[in-house]
Amino acid sequence: MKTLLISVLLLTVFFGNISAKTFENGLELENVEYQQRAFEGIINDTINKLAETLGQYDPIQIEHWAFDILGHSCLIENWKMEGFSKIVAARISFSGFINWTLDMEINIGPIEEFVKYWKVVGELLYGEGKVNFDMDKANLKIVVTLNPITMNVKSATITPHISNAKHTITGLLHDEELSRKVSDYMDWLLNDYISNNKQLHDWLNNIFYNLLKRVIG
Repeated sequence: MKTLLISVLLLTVFFGNISAKTFENGLELENVEYQQRAFEGIINDTINKLAETLGQYDPIQIEHWAFDILGHSCLIENWKMEGFSKIVAARISFSGFINWTLDMEINIGPIEEFVKYWKVVGELLYGEGKVNFDMDKANLKIVVTLNPITMNVKSATITPHISNAKHTITGLLHDEELSRKVSDYMDWLLNDYISNNKQLHDWLNNIFYNLLKRVIG
């Protein structure tokens, strides 16, 4: 879901730029290819600026964090997360004449995260242990077809894929077998469900399409 939010942010920004430039200057059909290359540059620059901004906060490090929530006392020590600012446009391509199709692929990662010690005291959730997480890469494939003059979106799809995500959680409810099952479930959720579930992808595509229609037409 984090990658989906990032993609929505990116598309909102650079389609806003496209819309402004199209209506201000008009679309010169004899220069379609030139304009498409220019818009590819706008998109790439936007992604690079986002990565640069996120890089100011990467890695996140918290040495000690104690808080209460819903009647549970929580403690986190030595939490570190890094790699979330590694966002690269692996492919950006506009094609078409009357209707333009944007075919884009964004890579995020690798990402690593660990909590050297956590503890929760409460009735529903309790335990103490550690957390490790690493992921080779998250990938977003985005395909949008629109009319560049009216900015009417014809179709839009967004397909997430996650490679080699691995969780290790210990100490959950002081039950290591349960902790292992939860770790395995989280791995399945990222590596299999998010990457391969058609119903999820259809749901994401529907949200993505309607959001773009609302934002740009």
